[in-house]
Amino acid sequence: MNSPVPPSSSAPLLPSSSAARSPGSLNVYLCGMIGSGKTVIGKRLAARVSRPFLDLDREMDRELGRSFLDLVREEGWLAFRELEYSLCRRFANLEPVAVALGGGTVRYAWNTDILRGTGFMILIEADIEVLAERVRHADPPRVNPGVSLEEDLQRI
Repeated sequence: MNSPVPPSSSAPLLPSSSAARSPGSLNVYLCGMIGSGKTVIGKRLAARVSRPFLDLDREMDRELGRSFLDLVREEGWLAFRELEYSLCRRFANLEPVAVALGGGTVRYAWNTDILRGTGFMILIEADIEVLAERVRHADPPRVNPGVSLEEDLQRI
């Protein structure tokens, strides 16, 4: 997961609309580890504040026409991070929406740079044991291959 993914050199780091945003048009970005509850909480929050809800993982699946997990397994984390960055650019130009980001999205400055000024982030936390229990059935690709799910989550 520490693979560098430079943003496109032609892409601006901040969307032009970020300076003109009013507080009511700011996006809400939910971040946290895989299994932390970003999607469940995001759907409820979006309904409560009458905003469209987007989930980065579901948007990846829709764009790929297959599971983003397959993308990681077949093409690696670099391809995943490139698509993630592309989606963050799109999210930054929408308003106002609630977005569940991917578990590692905010670990990379190019993603936070593109989202900065377009909304605010809410961090959702959960214990490693809870995270592992919630995602064990999905058998996600490991960021740290060769270790248990719990160890992988702990290292992340």
